[in-house]
Amino acid sequence: LITYIIHRVQHQVETVYRTHKDHHAYINPHLFNAYSGSVQDTTLLILIPLYLTVLVLHLVGVDIHQKDYAWFGCTYANYFMLIHSEYSNPWDGIFEAIGIGTARDHN
Repeated sequence: LITYIIHRVQHQVETVYRTHKDHHAYINPHLFNAYSGSVQDTTLLILIPLYLTVLVLHLVGVDIHQKDYAWFGCTYANYFMLIHSEYSNPWDGIFEAIGIGTARDHN
């Protein structure tokens, strides 16, 4: 949710969009273009959401362990590759129905 909000702000506020516009240089991205973001874009879309999520979970009494960071990193990395790939996936229709981004959003 935090990543989604930041991403929407990046597209709506010109001064913030500058951190993200290079990411959209790829008209038809391929799988590994997911990792072509700038330091600022990576900070806004990955590091800040991760940190805020950890803070919120800590506030509600959920302990975060090293394996949780590994799980999050693997899941996030794979999701970024899927939504930036040149391939559609069998579950894309379900994801789109519930508002989760898919490769069609980038191609």
